[in-house]
Parts: sequence; structure tokens; C-alpha cells
Amino acid sequence: MSKRIDTIKHGLILVISLFALYNFIEVEIILVLMEDLSLEILILVIAISLLRPFVGGFRTISAISPFAKISHIDASIGYFISAYGSIFLPSAVGGDILRMEHISRVTSLPRKTILYVIGVERLMGLASLLLIFLSMSLMTKNDLNYNEEIFFLLTIIIIGVTLFLSPFISKFWKKEDGIMGQILEAGGIKTLVPILVVSIVFQSVTFLVPISIALSFGGIDTAVGIALITPIIAIITTLPVSFGGLGVREASYAAMAPLVGIDSEIAFLCGLSLSSSAIFVGLPGPWLQRRVFQTDEVKG
Repeated sequence: MSKRIDTIKHGLILVISLFALYNFIEVEIILVLMEDLSLEILILVIAISLLRPFVGGFRTISAISPFAKISHIDASIGYFISAYGSIFLPSAVGGDILRMEHISRVTSLPRKTILYVIGVERLMGLASLLLIFLSMSLMTKNDLNYNEEIFFLLTIIIIGVTLFLSPFISKFWKKEDGIMGQILEAGGIKTLVPILVVSIVFQSVTFLVPISIALSFGGIDTAVGIALITPIIAIITTLPVSFGGLGVREASYAAMAPLVGIDSEIAFLCGLSLSSSAIFVGLPGPWLQRRVFQTDEVKG
């Protein structure tokens, strides 16, 4: 019953997001912009999309290192499978359920441990988003005049996300069975540094997708504005309120575009490119998942 209610809730959020988009954008302008999309930009977006799971693989290697070893290929496959799960499960976090199963199979670690390790990845990912946003704000403070509005919005979002995730985050810091405590005990604070560094690289590579679209359609100023709001939107789509962030991501871009002086139609396409990138990465997911499970059965 609860699953059915969640499905209805996510469907309603998608409908609301589409209704909001209808009021923010002009479809005719969207069609004209899409016709102007060059083949070079499309190839660049595909290349960046394929690069993301392999960068993410390094983050998994760093996060799981205090407990087990995992090959870069297996760690990267986890991100392809996660992207596949995010297509039909709530937010990117939903896809992590499939990634947890995959990593558990290839490392023989308990699912609970894998769940918390992925949680540490997400926590460092959130920290990296904040650092990227602050860095962008400092670099553009002399050129942009809307930082106060963005900072206010960011504060509201961070408070909301923190309250939502606080029960889960608190488990990291339990001295006895908290995974953060285990990681710090196994490798010290230095263990978290590479996870954070790779998270920054991973998020930066991901953001190249909407930034490339913005640069193609609106030039450097549009690209800078998109780079500034993308970390905030990434935080919003982390919440399990939609399927893979679909609808919510595009509506967020379109709604926040005026704050940074960008046409909502261009911002919408930036959000659509990011959603399309995630779906594209998830396409090999079913085949990779079957291959992993079949390999596991052969070993058994």
C-alpha cells in the first residue's frame, strides 16, 4: 500500500513539475533551439556522459577501501547500474539500491556496510556541491548581482535536505556501529579526503553536460549562470521525490533561470540534457546487471 502511495506521490510531483514548466517556457522557442543544436555538442555530451561512471568508479574505490578492494571496472559498472535504476526508482538514491546489490556481490561485504559506504559517498557528494557552489560564487562575485538571492535559496534548500536526511546522517556518527566511525578508525580522517576530492571531480564532470549546452546556446555568461545554479538543483534532485529527478530537474532549471538572467527555455534544455545524460548512461544497465548476476551464479 505504501509503495502505491509513493508511486502516486511521485507521479503527482511529475505532473506538477510539467504544469510549472508549461507556465515557464515557450514550446516554440524550445523547438527552434533544439534545431540549432550542433552535432559537435551532441557528441561532446555523449562523451561526457560515458566518462561519468568511470570517474565515479574511483570514488567507490576510495570509499570502500577501508573494508575491501574492488576493481575499477566493477566499481564503474555499479554507476551504470545505478543510472539504470534511477530511471524508474525515486531519485539517484533509488538507483543506489541496485548498486548496493552489485557491490555486495563482487566484494562479499554485507549489504548494510555497502549501504553506509554509499551513504558516505553521497555525504561527500553533498559537501562537494556546496564547495563548488561557494567557489563559483566567489569567482563570479564581481560579475553577477544575484548572489544574495541564490544564497538565500541555497540556505533554505540545505536546511530542508539536512532535516530530511538527519536520521540517516546521524547513523554515520555513532561510535559503535556507525560507518563513519569505522572508516575513521580504519584509515583516519585522511580516508575522507580522497572521497571528497573525487566527488568534486565527479560533480564537475557531470556539470559539463548542462554547461556545454548553455555555452552553445547562450555564450559564456549563460554558461556561468548555469554553472552557479546547477549545484543547487543537484541537491534538490537528490531528494527521493521523483523518478530519477525527471520533471523536477527541468522545472527547477526553468524556475531558477530568471534569478541568474537566463532564458527559461535555455535553462530547460540544460536540465533536459542532464536527465537525458543519466538515462543514456543507464541504457547498458539491464545487460550489465544480468551479466553480473549470471557470473555470480556460475561462481556459486
